[in-house]
Amino acid sequence: MTGLRPLLLAALPALALCPAAVAQTDEDGVRAAVLHYFEGGNTGDPDRVAQGFETEQGHFYMRRSDEHGDHVAARNLGEFAQVFTNAPPYERMGRFEDIRIADERMAFVHFVITMPDREFDDFFLLYKLDEEWKIVSKAASLEMLEE
Repeated sequence: MTGLRPLLLAALPALALCPAAVAQTDEDGVRAAVLHYFEGGNTGDPDRVAQGFETEQGHFYMRRSDEHGDHVAARNLGEFAQVFTNAPPYERMGRFEDIRIADERMAFVHFVITMPDREFDDFFLLYKLDEEWKIVSKAASLEMLEE
């Protein structure tokens, strides 16, 4: 087995140049940004949430319905991250529905968060900024579930 080690190490530079290897690295970065938001929200850690966001220029849009009809609310992602300050741990489950990377610098993610009484469809737009993936826009739709 030790004879294979130099061969595998010699192949690593070639793998690094392979487009599929680059795409996987980008996908890992995209997933990491979304998971900072999700896991930080689960534990009530706004700093962890903010790690996934472009907090200065990024925005969050939420479609809501109430007795006056549908409306859209918007807020800065930096402000939104602070919502999770000292939040109790949530009973949430998350799953990636779709990840699309365009031109190795922009990505779209559909991520579903399910809680006991509601489900969020989150849609993220991410840009690769200074070699790090950041969420620059988050839009969500909320559906109340029957118990």
